[in-house]
Order: sequence, then C-alpha cells, then structure tokens
Amino acid sequence: MVYRYFSRSINPLITILMKKFIAVFAFIAFGSISMNAQNIGVRFGGGFGSDAEISYQTSSSTDRLEIDLGFNFANGNNRFGGAVIWQWVRPIENGFNWYYGIGAALGVRDDDNGADAFGVGVAGQLGVEYNFANAPFQLSLDVRPTLYVIPATTGGGSAAFGIRYRL
Repeated sequence: MVYRYFSRSINPLITILMKKFIAVFAFIAFGSISMNAQNIGVRFGGGFGSDAEISYQTSSSTDRLEIDLGFNFANGNNRFGGAVIWQWVRPIENGFNWYYGIGAALGVRDDDNGADAFGVGVAGQLGVEYNFANAPFQLSLDVRPTLYVIPATTGGGSAAFGIRYRL
C-alpha cells in the first residue's frame, strides 16, 4: 500500500527503476541468509532525506553485507532511499568494532513543490559499533558519504545512529 501511494505521483520510469531496486534488494536480503550472523534493526538519519531506515546485516567471519531501506512521507515530501554496502569489520576491544565499506545507493524524491529527484550512486561507509556481551543488541554510529552519478554527478551523504537485534 505504501508503495502504491508513493508511486502514483512520480514518473513511470522512476516507478520501474524502484520496482527493480526493490526486487534486487529482496533477492540480496533473502539470498544472504546462508551467511552466518544476522542483525536487523533501524538506522536513524539515513540517506537521501530518509528520517529512518530499516537495516539488515548478514556477515561471514570478518566481512558483512548491510542493506538499508528508508522512507519519508512527511510534509508532502515523498522519499525513498536504499543502500547495499559491503563492509569490513575490525575489532577494537570489549565488544567495540570499527568498520568501513563501499557499495551502491539509490534515492527517489517526489515533493509537492515540484522538486523531484532520482539518483544512483556509489556510497562509502565508516563507523563504530558496540555489541553487548549479555544481550542480543548492537549500537552503531556511522557516516555514509555518497557520490551520485545518475542523472548528474552530485555529492550527498548522512550520519546515522543504529540499533539492531542480533538474530
């Protein structure tokens, strides 16, 4: 229903690209279940104008895949954004880790005042996290600079606080 509401007012080409992105997102998310550890939660302060993103991580021994999907429908600004980031995780000590990664980002915006936008780009990520020893939770703080290359070269990015449940 949310997708139908959002897609009514935007360009049909963007609707097609959004459907493809969601399909690829679902394929990667469900295909990555064969990896070891998994975390699911939220990132507050996500990219392309999203106030919050649903965040999913799945990892092998020292690497992981993070998939984030965000929406914002406040004040006439319909925004959808997502990112798929491959991360390398390095321990600090006592449950603290730092991580860095690179991946792809996509964003779509349809504002009531005609400021529509679509972007596809390359995203980096750098952050720190804490994994609680006696509880299945993870807290993170990261920055994600993004270089959008479609339809034009522009910069963007975000800083975010995340909380995830370890499955």
